[in-house]
Amino acid sequence: MEIAGTLLVLAIGIIAIIIVTFSVKYRSVFIHHHPRLGRFYDYILLGLVFSAVAKLVFIPLDLDDMGLISIYASQRSIINMIGNSLFMIGGVLFILGWVHILKTLIAKYELIPIVEFESEDTYEEILLGFIFVKLKNATLLFSNY
Repeated sequence: MEIAGTLLVLAIGIIAIIIVTFSVKYRSVFIHHHPRLGRFYDYILLGLVFSAVAKLVFIPLDLDDMGLISIYASQRSIINMIGNSLFMIGGVLFILGWVHILKTLIAKYELIPIVEFESEDTYEEILLGFIFVKLKNATLLFSNY
């Protein structure tokens, strides 16, 4: 049981490091495709880094719980405090990332008022489909529509 628990603890730490490594590797690809979400990715990535480091800090405590190593109570409380602080920082960064993505997605849209007229002869219809125009100020042509 102790060997299986030790292997599980180490596997979780290794998986966390692999996830962080791939996230760092593909950061430029993500930011190239979604430039406005770069700060979101950085916050989430930093949150994952802090959480992975916190998991690695807790490994000695897990090994002590399994009886494989011996840690004094004072050392145990210091390691526990450091790990919890790192997890807290990672959680705050993760929340900041989600707040940033929500602000980015909401700020993208503009509210445009729509005015409706009562009579039917005050509007013109534009045919549906693509309209290709080679003018620089093409929006002025369609401002009446």
